[in-house]
Parts: sequence; C-alpha cells; structure tokens
Amino acid sequence: MPAERNQRSSSITSEPYITPSISDSQASSPFQKSSSIKKAKTSWVWHSDYGTQLQCGRWQCQHCIIPYTLGPGSTGNIINHLLFKHHIKAPVQNPLINSPPSGQSTLKSYISKQHSFSPKFDPQVLRRLIVEWIVMSRHTFSEVENKRFRSIIQYLNADAVNAIPRQGNTIRADILRVYTNAKQDVIQHLSKSKSKIHLSFDLWSSPNHKAFIDIIGHWISEDGTVVSSLLALKEMKGGHTGEDMADIVFNVAKEFGIVKNLGWFVLDNATSNDKAIEFLEEYIHDEFGEGFDAKKRRLRCFGHVINLVVKAMMFGYNAVELEHEIDESAELPEPPKTRKTKDNSCKGKKSKPQTSKPESSEEWRKRGAVGKLHNIVTHIRRSPQRRNGFLGQQLDILKDVSAFMVRSDNDTRWNSTYEMIKSAISQQERINAFVFHEKALILDQLSIQDWNDLTELLKLLTPFENIVKRTQGNSGPKSWGSINSVLSGMDFLLAFLEEAKKKRASDTPLGEGIDEAWAILDKYYDLTDCCPVYIVAIVLDPRMKFQYFERKWESRPSWIGMAKEVLFEFWRDYNVSCSEESEALDLNNEKEEKEETVMNIDEWCFGIEDIQYIRDELEEYLRLPAIILKKENGSWESFDPLQWWIANMIQFPRLAKMAFDILSILARSAEAEASLQ
Repeated sequence: MPAERNQRSSSITSEPYITPSISDSQASSPFQKSSSIKKAKTSWVWHSDYGTQLQCGRWQCQHCIIPYTLGPGSTGNIINHLLFKHHIKAPVQNPLINSPPSGQSTLKSYISKQHSFSPKFDPQVLRRLIVEWIVMSRHTFSEVENKRFRSIIQYLNADAVNAIPRQGNTIRADILRVYTNAKQDVIQHLSKSKSKIHLSFDLWSSPNHKAFIDIIGHWISEDGTVVSSLLALKEMKGGHTGEDMADIVFNVAKEFGIVKNLGWFVLDNATSNDKAIEFLEEYIHDEFGEGFDAKKRRLRCFGHVINLVVKAMMFGYNAVELEHEIDESAELPEPPKTRKTKDNSCKGKKSKPQTSKPESSEEWRKRGAVGKLHNIVTHIRRSPQRRNGFLGQQLDILKDVSAFMVRSDNDTRWNSTYEMIKSAISQQERINAFVFHEKALILDQLSIQDWNDLTELLKLLTPFENIVKRTQGNSGPKSWGSINSVLSGMDFLLAFLEEAKKKRASDTPLGEGIDEAWAILDKYYDLTDCCPVYIVAIVLDPRMKFQYFERKWESRPSWIGMAKEVLFEFWRDYNVSCSEESEALDLNNEKEEKEETVMNIDEWCFGIEDIQYIRDELEEYLRLPAIILKKENGSWESFDPLQWWIANMIQFPRLAKMAFDILSILARSAEAEASLQ
C-alpha cells in the first residue's frame, strides 16, 4: 500500500544488508528527529504485493517466512533482495501508479492475502490431525521427533512447530485422549440406535506373534442409515477358545452399554465362534437375568460360505477335507504333554490338519488346468528375470500389443484365482508362446482342452463373483449387503449349480468339482433352518414378501408351510416383547392422565376403540401386493427397503421396528476382516 502522508521519517541510515526487523517502539522514540514533510513512496517495491513500510520507515519483505527488513534509503538493495532471493523482477507497469486510494486493496493483493499462510491456528486441532495421520497411516509415535518433519511444519508456520509434541510418549497420550472422546461419541450414537446392535468379530495374529480380536458393531443410526463401527481391538493374552473370545466380547458390550440391545452375530465358520456365542449368552443370563437362543442368533458369513463352495469347484476338495480347512482357525485345545505329530518326533506341538491343498508343482499339476496355470504364473512371477523375459518375449512376438504381467493367485481367497484365470484367458497367445520356450514348464503346457476348461470354469465362477461383490455392500443395489440377500443368493446358486450338473459328466474333473460345490452349499443351506431371520428378512423386503417362497419353492409345498410357521412364530414373539414395552409406557402415561377426559375431535374421527378393532400389522402388510420395479429405469439399484420402512412407519409401527432390527444385519463379516488388514 502507498505510504501514509505526513509520516515521521526515520533517522536510521540505509543499510546494504538484511537485518532483523525493528520494533515500532524502538523506531518511534520521541528523541528521534523527524521531518515535517514526508515524500510519498513511488517505487514498485513499496507495493503491498512485495513489501510493507514499517512505522520506522524501513521496508519489510512480504515473501520471507521470517520477517526481513531493509533500510528506507535507496531501493537498489530491496530490488536485489527480491530478485536474487525470491526471483521477482520489476513489473512492466508500476502498480503504485494509478493505484487505488490508501486503505483500498487491489484484487491481486486481496487474492494474495487470502492464499498466504496465516499465523493463526488452533493447537488442539493440529495435534488431533497429527494423531489421525499417525494412526491411519500407521506411523511410529516417534515420527514427531523427526527433524525433517518438524522442519516442514516450521516452514509452513513457525509458531505451529512449538505446538507439536516433542516426544513419542506425548503422542501416545494424545491418541488415548482422542480414543476416549471418540468412544463417548460412539456410545452416544449407540444409545440412539433405531435397531438392535449386531456384532461381528474376528481373530488375527500380528507379525510379532500377538493375537488380537476386533469387534465391529452394526446398527441403524438416527437418520436411517446402516452404520458399522470398530468398537474394540483387544489383545488376546490367553488361548483362542470360544470362552476367551466371549469374555472379551461381553466386557466390550458392557463398556458400550449395549448388552440388553444385542442383536445377531455374523461370524465366519470356525467352530470356536459357535462356542463363543454360547458362552456369551451364559454370561449375559447370569449377570443380567436375560438371555437369548444362541443357535438362532449365530449367523454365518455368506462370503466364507461362498469361498468354500468355489474352492471345492476349482480344486475338487471333498467336504471332509474342506471342513479341516475351516477348522484351521477354529478353537484349538491345549495339547497334552505327550501329544505327538505323525512322525512321533515332536512333543507338545499342535498337528496341522491334513488337507489336500497342493504345495508342490506336481501336486498342483494334478488339479488339472487350474493347477497348470498356477504353476506357469508362479514360475513367471518368481524372479525378476522371468518377469522381464515374459514381457520381453511379448514385445518381440506381439509388437502391436502392449505387454502386461499375468495376475497370480493366493491360498487365502478364491477371488485371486478367478482374477488369475480371467487375466490368463486374455493373454492366451502370450502365455503359450512363453511356455513353449521354457523347458521347466514343459509338463505344464496348456492344451486346447485345458484352455476350454479354463474358459468354462470362468463362466461358472462369474455368478459367484457377482454375488460376492453385491453382498459387500460397497457396490451394487443398496439392499444386497443385508441379510435378505443370503437365502435368495443360496437359492440362486444352488439352481445354477444344478443346471451346470446336467450339462457336464460327473466323472470329469470339472463335473466332480461342481458336485462337491453343490454338496457344500447345500449343507450350509440346511443350516439356515436354525435361524428364522433368513426367512423373515426376505418377507420384510417389500419387493419379495412371502410371494418369493410361493414362486421359488413352488415344487416344495412343505417348505412353504414351514416358512409360514417360522414367520408367524417370530412375529408373535416379537409382538409380545413390543407389547410388554408398550404396557410399561402406558402405566407411566396413566399416572399423568387427568381424572376427567375431554372429547377430542381427532379421536372422534380417527379412533378405532369403538368398533373393537384388533389389527395385525403383518397380515395387513402381506395383503398388499409386492412392489414391482423395472430394471430399465435403474430402480432395482436405487431401491432401499430400509427407506421404504422409514416412509411407512406410521402405518406399520411395530413391523417397521422389526424391519430395522432384521434388515440392519449384514450378509458378511467383511468389516471385521478389513479392520485387521
């Protein structure tokens, strides 16, 4: 900005070097000489975009983080400072000529000020952001002691660096403080839940051989959306038994005040989880006098079931061998002192369950086309030289096509094998060309029939892949992440496998795999009979209702009758619990009522007590036709059953409450696994 007129002139002489800024009190001493006439500054360096004039008359650079000043004499030193320090040259047009009046900033200077670093900041917000950065990015607590990190903060704001903790122990205290505050927020949200609180939990061993259990809560928030939140990540210092897990889950439920509002438990297939729910019910009953049916509340992760089914189809595992694979994460009792492994050479160790999972190239080769492809991909990706050789040979043979690497599989999830097959089919010519020149892969060459088998297997796996993606809840129709997709999904896959069995001979490797897959899926399909919520969830979807069973189970009338009994029995039990709660509220309201009642026009018009009308919400809901949606306009993907029930709460108050409790149950326990990644 232009210098103010009649401003006192400083007696300090011009200095050719940069000096620390001088305070106004020092420069405005009453003993200094002053000039009666102040000449206006006209050089471009005095414009606010480049520098400001202090009361002492000295020039202060606008671009230096640490304030630097120069004497008010010749502007040569100032121009040199701007040129060599900040690479700023003299503008073509002097901004002070025809500049706006004093006190009025230019648009350029206004924008510059808006984007300049502000010295003002909130130390508490800064420390919270640092905590989030360290935790979410998994940095060590000592990161705040790093000199380079502190230099960055100091460069941005010299005052902010003093607000950052200097030791990692302080960060630990900050993390605990943030956790305590966040925990209280979660407790408050849980207390306002529109549904029961459902849990999923999983075990994990860290690289430093520590065992942890994470507990995820799922519920419907005040605004009607399904929420999933990590409630606890606890170290398991004892064994991995169901009793140990139940003890931790019970204490966490008490900490968050959700014991009496617990819903269902979505867990993987480990038998230790069965025991955990049984012990949890026992603990709750002993301490609170209320319990639940453990078998009806224990639900199985749909993703884990599909994983077993697809592995059976790809590798021909029989049901018994796959059950061993399930038990790898199951409850393992403490071994007796004299327990021995198969070779009788090691005492006191747990023997690994015997499975037919291939380990050597020869064993993989016995698995057919998938095994051969596994050996090829593993061979290519095992060393940098082979990777480069695969890519280089592509460039030599197929110069008009961009080279890219084949995808590998792993033993954890079948999806990786699906992606490996999909990637290989798209690169069939490249893989054949590479294998042809590799002597080590002579036994793994893929014949035309092998490629046909891989193509056919990919088609068989596609429906499973689609359902897995839908039930993740992160993509596809909104309702598919809910439990109402489990029973219908199993119906669809069983029908799909039955059609596949008709088209392929059972004595072929792929035919045997389809038979094994069907048998395993049918086993877990039968286990859904233990949990009525699978049937109730379908009925509570206004697109399916009970008409789903009448259409899909038409050839099994006994199943339809069983489903109807399960539905109405569940509704009666739920209705009784709601009635007991309503009676308790009515007793409190009666005490507050006046002795004399006054006639009310609303009761006169809309009341139903005078006709002794007894209403059954479920029967009334079932009499309404199912909602028919058209795929063309995208209504399948946009429809949300929970939102439908929110919109119809007035007409079906109790049934809507039951829908909130049921449709908030997730089909998979993916969140429990994801939190441990």
